[in-house]
Amino acid sequence: MSKYVIGVSQNVLWDLGLVRAISTAAQIGYSAFELWAEPMILDPLKVNLNLVENLRLKLIELNLRPSIHAAQWDLNLASINPHVQRLSIQYAKAAVILASLLNAEVVVVHPGKASSSTMSDRDVERLAIRGLVEVVRYAADKGMKIAIENIESTSRCFTFSGPNEINELIEQVEDLSGAEVGLALDVAHASTVMSPEDYIKQLDVEITHLHVSDTTSTEVHLPLGEGNLNFNLIFSELRARNFKGFIIVEGYVPGRNVDVAARSFSFLQKVLSSI
Repeated sequence: MSKYVIGVSQNVLWDLGLVRAISTAAQIGYSAFELWAEPMILDPLKVNLNLVENLRLKLIELNLRPSIHAAQWDLNLASINPHVQRLSIQYAKAAVILASLLNAEVVVVHPGKASSSTMSDRDVERLAIRGLVEVVRYAADKGMKIAIENIESTSRCFTFSGPNEINELIEQVEDLSGAEVGLALDVAHASTVMSPEDYIKQLDVEITHLHVSDTTSTEVHLPLGEGNLNFNLIFSELRARNFKGFIIVEGYVPGRNVDVAARSFSFLQKVLSSI
């Protein structure tokens, strides 16, 4: 597993600011960095081309391979409100453009969720597929690949959380868009459904990107090694599937950002060296 690229999410180093976070990631030893294309950080609808070019050059200088996480705060590709859905699609498309400018290799997109308790699962699926197909086609035209992320299971509303739901969603989006789509597997989200290793066994789609953080029965997105997940089993299953994508650390604790990023990097190195 040492051949895989270990990266860190901007969310882990949130408090440092973007440029300092990138530099810190490189100093720790990471070889990839996932930028969040959120309006408060790097608004893809109001791109400052000089800033983006400087970021691209900085990433090259530090030998960091970028990925982009499309905006998802207050957005929902499956929203019952057509204006919210349209804005969500626009932000996802803008993330594709940002990814192209930064020479990123993948754009991670949340598929959406029920925005009303009156929505049926079928309604959510229909709206999500409509939005995703438009985004995937747009990305394919730009030479960019989309990775759809599995979402945390919740009792409050329908989400694309289970392996069967993800299998069906990605299959339909690929069929309707005519483009390949990958899965950005979030192991913490998967653990809200079943053990991540069992989740992986039930997937029929290609895992092209990976988000890793730890969990307990009550908390998700903890630093690696501070929860209950068995990462040896998880990575053994990934190796069996010939996984070749980025491994992006997401677990964080406010105020412990650099320490958490460094400890998570060391934790991953130990796990991967033992597989």
